Amino acid sequence: MNIKSVIKSLSTKRPIFHSEHDFKFALAWEIQSFYPSSKVRLEVPCNGGKIDILVIYKNHSYPIELKYKKLKLDITIDEEKFSLSKDGAHTDNVPKFINDIYRVENNSETLNGGMRLGFTIWLTNDHIYWNGPQKPDVDHAPFFVHEGVEIKGKIGGLSFKGSYTIHWDDYHDLKIKKGQFRYALTEIC
Repeated sequence: MNIKSVIKSLSTKRPIFHSEHDFKFALAWEIQSFYPSSKVRLEVPCNGGKIDILVIYKNHSYPIELKYKKLKLDITIDEEKFSLSKDGAHTDNVPKFINDIYRVENNSETLNGGMRLGFTIWLTNDHIYWNGPQKPDVDHAPFFVHEGVEIKGKIGGLSFKGSYTIHWDDYHDLKIKKGQFRYALTEIC
């Protein structure tokens, strides 16, 4: 399953989302369009919570956890008004993304057909996430997910089996202040 192609296609149709739920639904719909023989499910129960999207394709499971963290932004696109509010502090949000990687990695055996590949997706218009902390010695610096960071070993009590390098790609640029959206896609096997 090529999730990067799905995201690229989605970015041309939906450059912005109202909420994380809006993003989740649109991504699930796009996956179903790309892979019509797949089974796409939302909020699937698993160990310790729910997986945002579970794709079952060719007898394998592909869990997807996503985050949509926003800066305040008001814009109208094709007569649809988007009024995004700023999400909570970076110190609260970044550990959630790290935890998503951990959850996907540690639920591989509980999924139907076994996990072939899992994904975490972080979509944001907040440059702090891809640029990193302004002060590298802050307490939450180990949790940052800026370009080139490697998630491995033990971080904040979570032990990772694999090693995952964070890479940010352009999603869509609305050509206004706070209108550049980028995403980090992490593949977990």
